[in-house]
This record gives sequence, structure tokens and C-alpha cells, in this order.
Amino acid sequence: MTELRPIALCNVVYRICSKVLANRLKKILGEVISPLQSAFVPGRLISDNTLVVTEVAHFLHKKRSGEEYFSLKLDISKAYDRLEWNFLRQILLKLGFAAEWVDLVMTSIQTVSYSFLVNGEVRGYVRPSRGIRQGDPLSPYLFILCAEGLSSLIEFFAQQQWIQGIKVTPTAPLLHHLLFADDSFLFGAATEEECQQFRNILYAYEIASGQRVNLQKSNVAFSKNVSMDRQLYLADILGVQRVDKHEKYLGLPTHVGRSKTAAFAYLKEKLTKKVVSWRAKLLSGAGKEILIKAVAQTVPMYVMNCYMLPLGLCDDMHQLCAGFWWGDSEEKNKIHWRSWERLCVPKKEGGMGFKNLHWFNKAMLAKQSWRLLHNPNSLIARLYKAIYFPNGEYLTAGLGDTPSFSWRSIVEARQVLVQGLRWQVGNGERIEIWNHNWIPDVYPRGPSSPPPYDAPRFVEELIDPITRSWDVNLLASPPPPVDSYKAVWKAIWDAKIPSKEVWHRAGLQLPTGPGDNFIDWNSQLWEHKKQHASEAVLLTMGWYEEFKKVNVQPTDIRRQLVKWTRPQENWVKVNCDGAFQPATRKGGAGVVIRDANGAFQVGAARLLPLVTSPFHAELMALKEGINLAVALQHEQVLFESDCSLLVQAVHSTEPDLSTMSMLLDEIRLVLQNHGGYRINYVSREANTVAHGFASHALRNSDSQTWFGIAPEFIRDVIRNDCNR
Repeated sequence: MTELRPIALCNVVYRICSKVLANRLKKILGEVISPLQSAFVPGRLISDNTLVVTEVAHFLHKKRSGEEYFSLKLDISKAYDRLEWNFLRQILLKLGFAAEWVDLVMTSIQTVSYSFLVNGEVRGYVRPSRGIRQGDPLSPYLFILCAEGLSSLIEFFAQQQWIQGIKVTPTAPLLHHLLFADDSFLFGAATEEECQQFRNILYAYEIASGQRVNLQKSNVAFSKNVSMDRQLYLADILGVQRVDKHEKYLGLPTHVGRSKTAAFAYLKEKLTKKVVSWRAKLLSGAGKEILIKAVAQTVPMYVMNCYMLPLGLCDDMHQLCAGFWWGDSEEKNKIHWRSWERLCVPKKEGGMGFKNLHWFNKAMLAKQSWRLLHNPNSLIARLYKAIYFPNGEYLTAGLGDTPSFSWRSIVEARQVLVQGLRWQVGNGERIEIWNHNWIPDVYPRGPSSPPPYDAPRFVEELIDPITRSWDVNLLASPPPPVDSYKAVWKAIWDAKIPSKEVWHRAGLQLPTGPGDNFIDWNSQLWEHKKQHASEAVLLTMGWYEEFKKVNVQPTDIRRQLVKWTRPQENWVKVNCDGAFQPATRKGGAGVVIRDANGAFQVGAARLLPLVTSPFHAELMALKEGINLAVALQHEQVLFESDCSLLVQAVHSTEPDLSTMSMLLDEIRLVLQNHGGYRINYVSREANTVAHGFASHALRNSDSQTWFGIAPEFIRDVIRNDCNR
């Protein structure tokens, strides 16, 4: 029976039901599951666990004095098949799930039955009393919820100070366990009492859940300051084998020594076996391309998430792929008509689009840098901060003393991320005006001119603390004179071209004004105005958005007859619209609030002095409408906007990485805190009043709000706007 592999076949209807339950469940897993579990929880990656384990392994390896510690790697046998149904039910109820939901889940997992093939004939049906199904979309989530029982039990023992766990540094998070599905690590002090307590924890969990720890496949490693006799004694208490180090965890080496090539030699061996098997097949060029891209170059990809592979190893794998591409055999190598570097160029530029593994490795590690910046409260980010930059920030952190290989790898690739980073302005207290890239543009940059002697240092000094808007007067102060086109001038004067007589014969007038330079003159010549490249991009995009908004023809003539509709009883409707003027970078926000009878309550027109895009103006208009609704203490409000992108962005649950994410987060937070607030998309024809206010704001510099009575210039529009 130990070799039995039961397979529960699920029909289509069951899979649909199970998938619906799983999709609902996974949305709240992050709030239920401990940070010490990473499997199947959205936003948590397998690499997080791997990096934590490698950091602990490095700590144990270099520890020569002081407290003694151990790490215990567990192997759970037949994890899915042994899970007790009653334990699962009690865990779900204890976590706070509704009884109706629990009954629905339990009903789904208790419908399974098995039959057996004996001499080719189907014999009998067996209905199990425990276990969850392999291949069921719901099973992974149910398993980690049950594993939360083990996690909570360990947490309870730690709170009672019955176990100590490991602290890599005094400020590091306490680590006593790390779970990834059925791959588990336990960490603790190398004492008889602690080892016995962990045995008690595992025994209690086994009795309750039905799970069993496979002691033959589990092992324990100790810090270097624990004597060999004591290691053997404590391993005997735990009932597992003692090892010098855990070879692998989740498929990666837990500790990489001095010989990096030897540590990752298995990658080359694995790729070699694949290439040798492919050589015996008659493959077209297209077939070889698919195998290289989809199989060969994915072999080291998982390792590249955590470690920087030696450059020589990458070259060896490149050589294997190149040999396969050009048709090398064991007897004879073919001519390689192009270098591998050339084959890695995109197809549109004449290459084949293969990966350069070294640069791809750097890109993968740069993603880890991004996660450390974007998720500073994650377990691995807090651990790295405590060890390597307790008093600083990640972007300026050094290698530190005796760093782990994983940390060294991430720092080595950090520059790839830094080259494309730009700060997103919130309160601006950490952004240095002159040293950080923070200005929205077509590429990340800071101010192009050097700071004057008494210039402000941080971006927060440029923001009005009361209105939370830019201090326009301070921003408009003239910068120190500087020629930012010295390189351009040098290239022009060094160029071997005909003399200036060519300009005159062409009928072109050279710039002569004291404030003109060559770049400005070129803009004036062709566009009759001064303009920099970044300004041209903003202007072009703004004009394009306005063109689309005005000139898109309706697909149905009936759309032209759409009018504003009244909200339901006891609700108010807030219509918002933004307008953008690319030439001046100004915007207008228009808001109108009407009740269930269609009666005008409040209208607002706000001039927005510094706007970067039409979408920015739409966001500011919605924020203005929300502020008015909150100030008037309306509890049931329907917001409407004619910007579909805005409504989609507000409703989206995905993290936003655009320059507008701070505004979006503020809006989402208000909507979340006010349960009666909703936002919908409407056509431009049903949003004419708000549009009129936004246009009025652009024409008039004074911000205005009208209460009770609509201004005269918009009254006719309001009268004709409502569908009675």
C-alpha cells in the first residue's frame, strides 16, 4: 500500500465548481496564511523561501562561537493522501470561515471514490474517509490552510518561550520555521529541551492532521560551533540523520562554497544530456529554434532567480546551444557561420532572438531587487535589511562583511535596475531633488541644471504642505545659467563640414538673439516656438488623446441621444471630468453633484496648474469629486466619469506601477473606507455638465465652487441634460 498512487478523476462540472471555489479562496489567502508560508499565496514567490534558507545556511556555516543552532529539513510522506477531513473542517472554522462555506468545501472533497483494476477488470468502488485529490484546483489551497495549523502550533510554542528559534542578528525577524507546501524547515537552538519540544510539536500535528514525517528522508544540520558528539546526540533526539549541510532546498543549493562552477555544474550536465538526445533526431531549423528557446535556455532559469551563474558556465551553455544549432556531432563540428552574440540579437535586427544567459541572469536578479524595493515588509526584505543595511536603504547598501552568495549576486545585478529607476513622488521627504531621478519624462532623470548655492535639497520642500500641491512660485524661480548642450556644440564645431557660407546660401538665418541657442533656434525654425524634446512628447500625447476624444465616431447613432440619468432613491450622483491643455501643461477639473430628483446641489471648476497628461487631469477631477462628497457627508454616492481607462484603473486589483499610482491608491482607499461609494463609466454625452465645468476651469484662472444654484453659463446644459 505504500506504493499506491491513487488518482481521483474529476469531471468537467466538478472542475468548474472547484475552480470557482479556488478563485474565491485565493483572494484572501494573504490575510490568512502566515508570512512563513509562501506556496500558492498570490504575491509570494518560491524564491523568497529559497533566499531565506540560503541566508540561514550561510549564517550557520560562518558561526564559530556563541549560541548554537540547528536547521531541520522535513520530508512529509503522502501529504495529500493522509490529510484528515475532520482536521480540515476544524481548521477552516477556526480561521473564521463561514459554516456555509465550510460545508460547501467539505462536500466537494467528500464526493471522491476509487475503483481498482485487477487483471484488467474494474473491481468495486471505495469511498475514502480522508485525503484530498491530486489535480483538484482547490487542493493546494486546502493543504496550506491545514499547514497553517502546524505554523500556528509552532508560533504558540515560541510565544510561550518553549522554543527559541533563530535570530541571525538582534534586529532580524525571529525564524523558527519555514513552510512551502510539504517542504518544511524548522530552526532552533541546539539544546536537548528545544529538540524535544520540536518532537512534541511534530507528534501533536501528526496525531491531529494525519500527516507523517518521513524521518528517513529528513535531516538536520548544525552551526559550526557545535561539536560533533553533540550534533550526533541531538540528531538522535530528533530521530533524523545528521548532515554537514542541506544539499538542496526547493531544487537549489542551500550553501554555495568557493567553487561556484562546481556548485552549478549539474546545470551543464542536464543541458548536455538534452542536447545529446536531440542530435539523434532530424530537426528543421524551426524545430531547433523552439527546443533552444523553450527547453535548453529554460534549464538554468530557476537558479538565475537567486544566484549569479559564473560567466564561464554561461559561455559553456552558449556553446552547447550553438553547437546544436549549427549541427555539431560527436564526430565532427560544423562551421558556426555567426557568433552566438549575433544570434542573440532580436530577429528584426538580423539575429535569432536567443537569450544571452549572463545578461538574462542579471535581469532575473534585478527583479529580486525590485521586489526588495516594492515589498519592504516581506520576510526576505526584512531579513536582508537587518543583516546588510540596518541603518540605510537597499539602493545604497554595500556587500557587508562575509556576505552570502545570494546577496552578493543580487547586489551585483542591482545596477541593471538602478539605470531605469525613477522615484514616484508621494510626500517627497526621501527624494533628493538634484541626485535622484524623479521627473516624469520619456526616460528617468533629475534636473538637468546644477543646484544653486541655497537650493532646496528634498522634493518635499517644493510641495505646499497644506494643499499638497506644487509650490508654483518656487518651481518657477530661474535656475542658474548653464549650457547643457556643450557636447552638442563641441560635436558641431569639430565636424568637418563646409563653412557658414552654406547657411547663408541656403537662405537660412542664423540665431543671433542673446537668449537663443542652436537647439531653440531649430525648434523655432520648424515649429515657430521654443520647445525641448520631453515637452514635445507631452504635447504630442496630449493632442493625440484630445483628438481621439473628439473625433471618434459613435458606432451607433442612438449613442448621440444618451443623456444623464438620475440615481436611485436616497443616492446622489457625482459626475467628474478632466480637461488638458498640452501647450501650457494646465488642466481643468469639473465636478457636478445632483440628487435623485436631478436637482443641482454643487458644482466645481478647478484649475490644475501642473498636469502631465489627460489621464492625470481625469484622476484629479475624480479626486475633487470624492473630496466634495466626503465634505458634504454623503453616504451613498455614484461617481461617473467618461474616461474608461480611469474606471478600469480604479477597479483593478493589480498593483499599479505608473506615475499616477499614488493618486490611484488614495482614491481606492477612500472608496474602500466608504462602503456606499461606487464608480461607473458613462459616455461623453451623459457627462456634458462636468465637461463644461472642466472647460470653464481652463478658461478662467480662479478656482470656483457653486452651491445650490448652478452658474448661468451652464444652466441651459443642465436643463437639457437630464433624462426625466
